[in-house]
Amino acid sequence: MAIVIHQAAEAIGSFLITYGLPNEKKEIYVYGAECFINLVLCDSLLFLWAFVCHCVPEILFWLSSFTALRNHIGGFHAKTHWQCITFSVCIGIISVSSRWVWTVHATASGVIGAMVFAVIGYYVNMK
Repeated sequence: MAIVIHQAAEAIGSFLITYGLPNEKKEIYVYGAECFINLVLCDSLLFLWAFVCHCVPEILFWLSSFTALRNHIGGFHAKTHWQCITFSVCIGIISVSSRWVWTVHATASGVIGAMVFAVIGYYVNMK
């Protein structure tokens, strides 16, 4: 998957250079295109899941909150595109799926959040 994303980003970078952008900044264009492709894939998968599970308003609210938070405080940087997409989609699905817990008990929300971070931390540290 990473090869396909990188090839698509390279094609976008070449397209931008063909239409007048400076060739010296091609790596920046490719990186930006890779980020955009990752974002579109993550959001598309989350919207597909939300449509199937009848929770589109919840995923819209979650995406706007999560995106704002991630843009202001930074975020986890996975080693591969696949890990990035997987982590983002899983965090979104778990967050929205456990919405009923948030309204029932705040402590349970903290426990679920801690478990999510523990699983992600374990997966990231695996060799």
